[in-house]
Amino acid sequence: MPVLLVSRHGEPERHNTIVTDQAGTLLGGSEPLEEGASAYASSSASPSKPTKPKEKPIPRAAVQQQAPVAPPATSSPSPTKKPAPKPLKETEKSPSLPADITVTATRVLRPGQAIEANRTRLRMQHDGNLVVYDEHGKPRWATMTFGQNYQAVFQADGNLVVYNGDGRAVWASKTQGHNGAILRLQKDGNVVIYSSGAAIWASKTQH
Repeated sequence: MPVLLVSRHGEPERHNTIVTDQAGTLLGGSEPLEEGASAYASSSASPSKPTKPKEKPIPRAAVQQQAPVAPPATSSPSPTKKPAPKPLKETEKSPSLPADITVTATRVLRPGQAIEANRTRLRMQHDGNLVVYDEHGKPRWATMTFGQNYQAVFQADGNLVVYNGDGRAVWASKTQGHNGAILRLQKDGNVVIYSSGAAIWASKTQH
């Protein structure tokens, strides 16, 4: 009696089951399962365009430990301070200036003119201000008069007066009535008007 042999090769192959199981296998095991499966699926769907391996995120602690990068230097200039008054060149280069200077009447100081001692300068400025400067070029006293063509006059009556361009008095020491008075720039930095040896006016700029 002939025997019918049934071959087991007729069973369907289970390739789909094997592929599905492999899709859940992650190399390294460091990423979540869902991300690994989708990465495997995309690489299987388009073998001609392999995807780059996904970069691992840098831990936050490592980012915080990095040294801060200094910003590039800018070319914008920082605000600068105003330079301090320079010392008087005349006193630096001319140590022979007298310590005291006595001025007799009548003496006129026109714009830009000055009387200079070792530690004191009495200057009639171009802006109309009569100023006492010390040996470092620092203003110590001023009439605070401003205008064009002003001049200072130490008069024969003992009065020191600043006149404007029209000849009108805009400031005065109010020491009139002292004929023969003198104006002295002293070694202590003070400017004083004396009459018969007594001080009748002073700039009070001693230092």
